Amino acid sequence: MKKFLVLALMLGVLLFGYSTSQAVFGVADDVPAKDLVIPFVCQVGGGLDTLWAIGETSPDILAKTSIGNFFVQVYNKDSERVIDFNQPITTSDVVPDSCSSLVSKMSTANKNALRTTIETNGVAVDYYVGYITYVWPVVDDNRFVAWVYLTDLSKGFASGFNAYGAEGFGIDGRFNEDQLTPVTVWGFHPRYYIHNSDADTWTWWMVLAGRNQYGLMDSPIPGASFIRELTGFICNEDEDCFSISIPIPDEMNIIDVSHNLPAALHTTFPKGGLGWFVVYEYGYVANPSTPEIEMIGTIDPVWLVQTEGLTGYYSMFGWAYQRAFAPGASLSWDVIHPMHRTYCDYTNSDFEILYFDFFFNQIQGASYINGEACFVDVFATGGV
Repeated sequence: MKKFLVLALMLGVLLFGYSTSQAVFGVADDVPAKDLVIPFVCQVGGGLDTLWAIGETSPDILAKTSIGNFFVQVYNKDSERVIDFNQPITTSDVVPDSCSSLVSKMSTANKNALRTTIETNGVAVDYYVGYITYVWPVVDDNRFVAWVYLTDLSKGFASGFNAYGAEGFGIDGRFNEDQLTPVTVWGFHPRYYIHNSDADTWTWWMVLAGRNQYGLMDSPIPGASFIRELTGFICNEDEDCFSISIPIPDEMNIIDVSHNLPAALHTTFPKGGLGWFVVYEYGYVANPSTPEIEMIGTIDPVWLVQTEGLTGYYSMFGWAYQRAFAPGASLSWDVIHPMHRTYCDYTNSDFEILYFDFFFNQIQGASYINGEACFVDVFATGGV
C-alpha cells in the first residue's frame, strides 16, 4: 500500500471531475430532525466556549405543554460517555446550554475525561473537547433544530453553525441517519486563513466522525492497528500545493492548521489557501503478519466481521473555524464554515476482496448517487 496511489487517485478526480446530487437521508442538510449531535470545545479557566440552543418547531405554538424528555449524553473526544441526563422540553421551547455550564457541574474525574491540550501558533492551551447527543424517543417525530455558537466574548469573537440533525429513526452508534443511512465522506475541501502570528489568531479544522480510528477504542477485533488521516494536498492562494497527511484518530478532532502547514508554502502573513483531502485509513486487522488493508472514504471495517449492508459506512462532519485577533485595533473577526465534502458513491457496489478465504462485497448504500468510489483494498503482508 503506497500513499502515492492515493494521491494519484485524487489527481485523476481533479482532472476528470466529479458530479453532485443528493437524497433526503444521508445528507448534511438543515431541516428539523428527531436527534441532534453537537460538537463542543471550551477553554479550561474561561475564554473560548461553545453555546447552543435547542428549538422545538411543532405547529402547536399556543399549547406550550410538556411533550417529554430528551435523553442527553455527553462524550469525550474518544467517544467515551462522561455523563447522561434527561432534558424536559415543551412545545415551541428553546433550551440553551453551553460547554462551560456542563463542565461546571461535573466531577474532577469527568472534567479530566474531557480535557485535552491543543497547540496553536506554538502556544499550548488546555480545553474541554467532546460532543453531546440529544436523543428523542419518538420515531419519525422530526421537530427539533439546534443552533451552535463558538464564542470568545472578551476578545470579540462569536460565530455560529447549525447542529447535525438525524431524521426518521434518528442516530445510531456511527451517527448514521435513520439508523441506516450514513452521511458519508470521500473527501473534504476546507478553507484556511491565518491573518497574523498572534496567539489568538488561528484556523482550526474540526472533524467529528461516527467512530474512532479503527482499533483505537472500539475495535470488534482485538489487536487491530490502523491509522486514519486526511491525506491529500494543501495549497496556497498562488496555487502552490504540497502533499500532506493529517491524523484524525478520534471521534472529535481539532486540527491547528498552522502546525501542519509546510514551511515552504508561505513566507509571510497572511497565510491563506485550501485543503484537498480524502479520508484515508490503513493498517492490519490482528497483527503485522495479516494482510494489510486500506480504506478510502468513511467505510467501517465491520465488513470484516459482518455481512455487507449499510452498516459498512459511518458518518463524518467537518468545520473550518477561522479567527484573527489584532490587539488594540478594531480588525478582529471570526467565522466558521461547514467543510465542503465529496460523498461516497452508493452505486459503486462491484468491488470484492478475499480475506481469510471469505469473499466480502464492497458495502453499498451510501447517500450520494454520483459521488466518488469509496473502497477497501488488501495488500500482501509487509508492503505498506
